[in-house]
Amino acid sequence: MIRQMSGWGLALLALGAAPAQAAPQGTLTFDTPYAVVGPADSIDVWVTFALNSDSADLVLDYGGEFANGTLDIADLPSDWLSYDRSYLNTYFVCSGSFTQDCDPAAYAFTFNVGGPDSMVFVDNYALSAGQSVSYKFGTFAPVGGAAPAGTYTFLDTGLTLNLVGTAQKTDGNGGLVFYAAGDPLLDVYGNPLFDGNGDPVLANEGDAVIVEVEHSITLAYTQASGVAFERTVAVVPEADTWAMLLVGLGLVGFMARRRV
Repeated sequence: MIRQMSGWGLALLALGAAPAQAAPQGTLTFDTPYAVVGPADSIDVWVTFALNSDSADLVLDYGGEFANGTLDIADLPSDWLSYDRSYLNTYFVCSGSFTQDCDPAAYAFTFNVGGPDSMVFVDNYALSAGQSVSYKFGTFAPVGGAAPAGTYTFLDTGLTLNLVGTAQKTDGNGGLVFYAAGDPLLDVYGNPLFDGNGDPVLANEGDAVIVEVEHSITLAYTQASGVAFERTVAVVPEADTWAMLLVGLGLVGFMARRRV
C-alpha cells in the first residue's frame, strides 16, 4: 500500500472536547466486473465507492484535516499526542490470477496515481452520505506484450482514510523511548533540530522521543461484495486458421454470386 508522510497539527485534546462521530462507511464494487479482452489489451480497473445513507459525510480540506466534525475517539490510537492530517488512499491485495503472489505473472499491476480519477494521496475531497463516485483504481498490463488465453480474476481492493499524527516512540518490546542528556533532539521524521545559530538542539535527560505515526481506517473493500473482477482473454486464431476462414468466406461469396 502507498504511504505518505506529514507534519504537526491539531491536538487530540480538542478532539476529545467535541461530540464523537464515527468514521464514514460505505461499499466498494467493481465497475464492469466481467468482460472479454484481447491478449495485448491493458485492463483498467474502475470501482465505485458509495457512502451508506446513514454514514457520516466524508470531508477532507486542502490541508488534509478530516473536517467532518470529529472522529469517534475509538478510531484514534489512545497513545497519540496529536492528530495532524488525513488523506484517502487505495490498496491492492494479492488475490486471484492476474498476478502470482504480488509478482507479475500474466499481468503486472500499477496504481492510478494523480489526475481527476485517482484516489491515491487525496487530501481534498467531499462526499455526502448516500452519494457515490467512480474512480480508476489501477491497470493490469500484459507481461511481455501479450497474455495467454484464459480467464483472470482479481478479488480485493479497498479505500482507506489514513490518519497522520504523533506519538512517543516505542522500542521492539513496546517500551517508551527517551533521550539521554545531551542527545541531539530530533524532529518527528528523525532529522536533527538546530537553533538560530545553526547549533544542534540538545535533549534533557528523560525527554520523550516523538515520531510521526499513521493509522488506517478501511472505508470499504470489494471483497465484501462477493463479486470478483474478471477478464477473459480471447483466443487469437493462428495465421493458417485466418487463411482458411478467408477462403471459406470467399467461397460463400462466389456461390452467392452464381445464384444471382
